[in-house]
Amino acid sequence: MIKMKVSPFRKTLAVWLGCVPLVGLMAMSPPSLLAQDVSGNDITIDNDVEAPPVVEDVSNYLPADALGLVRFGDVAAFREGWKNSSFGAQIDDPALKDFFDGVLGQLDTLKTGLGVDVVELIQQVDGELSIGLMKNSAGELSVVAVSHFADETAAEAWIEELTARLQAEQATETTVEINSTPLHSWKRTNPDAVSNLSYFVLDNQVVFSDDLQTLAETYRRGTTDTATDKATLSTNENYQHVMSRIAPGTSDSGFNWYVNPREMLRTAVSINLGGNEPPPQMEEMIGAIGVDQVKGIGGTQYLGEAGLDSVSTTYGYVDTPVKGFLKALTMPATQQAPPQWVKEDVSLYSQMNWSVDRLVDTMREVVDQQRGEGTFDKSLGSLKITSGDATLSELASVINGPMHVAAEIPQSASELFRQKAIFGFEIREPALIRDMLQEAAANRDEAVEKFGTTEMLRVRMDLGEALPGLNVLPQMELGIAVTDEAVLFSPNADYLAGTLGGDRADLRPLSES
Repeated sequence: MIKMKVSPFRKTLAVWLGCVPLVGLMAMSPPSLLAQDVSGNDITIDNDVEAPPVVEDVSNYLPADALGLVRFGDVAAFREGWKNSSFGAQIDDPALKDFFDGVLGQLDTLKTGLGVDVVELIQQVDGELSIGLMKNSAGELSVVAVSHFADETAAEAWIEELTARLQAEQATETTVEINSTPLHSWKRTNPDAVSNLSYFVLDNQVVFSDDLQTLAETYRRGTTDTATDKATLSTNENYQHVMSRIAPGTSDSGFNWYVNPREMLRTAVSINLGGNEPPPQMEEMIGAIGVDQVKGIGGTQYLGEAGLDSVSTTYGYVDTPVKGFLKALTMPATQQAPPQWVKEDVSLYSQMNWSVDRLVDTMREVVDQQRGEGTFDKSLGSLKITSGDATLSELASVINGPMHVAAEIPQSASELFRQKAIFGFEIREPALIRDMLQEAAANRDEAVEKFGTTEMLRVRMDLGEALPGLNVLPQMELGIAVTDEAVLFSPNADYLAGTLGGDRADLRPLSES
């Protein structure tokens, strides 16, 4: 459960909502004006300029170094696509009623914390709904949300409901008018809520922020034509490149997202350092991770279109050759070859050419470069993982990949938590992992099942205990098995057992079908 007290909320969500006290507004209109109000009285800055038109591209509202953006191009179309997908069907499935009731209950607590009814907003917005994350003038994280209603009347009606809610909790309103557009800011006294909620309305468009200064700068970026004021996300070449790869432009019924990993990491470090710039040692660590090479990551998701349940795309824009920890994510091209345990009746099979030993080798290289030859093996690499002398480095050396995934498509919502799926890593020598399995079984006072030379352990998990507040979730029984060639994992132990020695064991391998 997310508690909406300001400090824990910011820490828990990586300061997703920067809660900054209202100290003033910089109205960037020639000449620049600074307007401050600590008493809650209205302030008017009238430049005798007509209100600007609605900004169609949300990236024009955000700064060029924005940390991230999530954009629903057409919420009404997305709602329809949701209904036509398996995700929508799951909400109507009685087997998951308690679970989704709990989720809606969690969203309802956000209404108090954010001041905005999230579920109601999604239901009433008919056009675009976008949420951007950036640094504000105080160096804290701040959020801007842009929503398009069906028309101006619908937007005004929703604002009236929001105003009544804020007045009921005795929030104090400050209004600043720029170029004939009022900017409303509500300072709230509820200790469980975000301290400030600000917004302005342009026709049928409502733009929100958690900081009045951020809102004013957002207004300026979106409504100013001066070239020097157009350092917006829309002019960021990395953003443009990523979006050109993930947004085909054929439909607005889905949503897309973008993240600037370098700015995200640097901002998180700066916030944890009290707003100060990272020291040289921290800069070296950031460089060692390789985040500077990642220029941008983005993706898109469409639901219930063209007879398909969902279509998604993810794209990363990375400088090559990769260095630092990014090397652990390199996946050399190899022949796709389903192993013998992947049976011919599977609905889905995929192979990922990633290995644990490559990850550990990369960690060793990076740590030794930073701290001296042999540092990794003297510390983390020599970490004991069994009651014997087996170390982390030795374990990694036997799990050489690639990873294989075989699964069945769930036929009902109840199968989501016991999906018929198996994840397997190829291994060089099974002895070490067999010893680990036997030791885990002894510690849990469980028996190991045997299928020929294969051994399997069942691990029962109560998600309700592991995730407080979600006690409606069913229990899970994981399966872990070691064959002569692979280590296998499954969220459905019965399915794994049936594949190894039950009703599916005699089926032909997929590679022979």
